[in-house]
Amino acid sequence: MVVCEDQKEDKSSVKFELPIKNPLKWTAEAPNLYNLVLTISDQVIAQRVGFRKTELKNGLFLVNGKRVVFRGTNRHEHHPDFGRSVPYEFLKRDLLLMKTHNINAIRTCHQPSDPRLYDLADELGLWIMDEADLECHGFSEIDEAALPEEQRKLPYEERKKIIYGAAGRWTSNNPEWEGAYLDRAKQLVMSR
Repeated sequence: MVVCEDQKEDKSSVKFELPIKNPLKWTAEAPNLYNLVLTISDQVIAQRVGFRKTELKNGLFLVNGKRVVFRGTNRHEHHPDFGRSVPYEFLKRDLLLMKTHNINAIRTCHQPSDPRLYDLADELGLWIMDEADLECHGFSEIDEAALPEEQRKLPYEERKKIIYGAAGRWTSNNPEWEGAYLDRAKQLVMSR
């Protein structure tokens, strides 16, 4: 049974529900996927989807009620001959190599990856932690150079707390950067 609900003010939004009883769940060890096809007028959207329940309980990340341990690596979108234009077969071979070495999680680096990476990761059973290129750690050097003489004599760990605590004011804690941060995050999600 499908329940569909039009939004009266905004006709571009539709809500519907499909009750699905006990689907096979997606995990990195058993990446069960289903084909979803949505047709609206003359538009067709096809997507593979998985079902899972994620929760944080007693400090543990649980998927489908079981603890998950991430064994991951950074992955830069790069090919030795083609640079950032990574051929599909190279990408797939890269992910299969990771799986053979018991890697179950990938952190993307600096920009959204090829959209095919996400589909392959779903199919092969790899967790993805995306990065929206919001790195701003370079500003700590400005604050380190500006330390008063008495603070320069402090032990490294104490200096680091002062420096990193102040460095966020340049970008992360600066309201003028909010639009740029949100734009990068939106691009990350919308590129999928």
